[in-house]
Amino acid sequence: PADACELDGNGRPIEAASLFALREGFQHPVIDQFLGFARKHQLEVAGFEFIETMDGRIVTYDVNTNTNYNPDVETVAPKSGPVEIAKYLQRVQAEAFALA
Repeated sequence: PADACELDGNGRPIEAASLFALREGFQHPVIDQFLGFARKHQLEVAGFEFIETMDGRIVTYDVNTNTNYNPDVETVAPKSGPVEIAKYLQRVQAEAFALA
């Protein structure tokens, strides 16, 4: 998991400072690229992980289509990621039953 990437010699997570952070108001052209990628590959729920280099480049290193829960970010986020996904899935289910 995102919050336990480094293990000790016994395979237990090592407590360390979080490598992930919520950036309030993040606006960058790469968001449109992420959304285009998701549409092209029919990903309705996905998370994109990236780093920003010292010279401002965005380097994407992972696309998650399953959970990659991070409690540090969840604590400060204005909305709960898991709750929002559950709401979305409820809407999808309701639409599917309405069409049946």
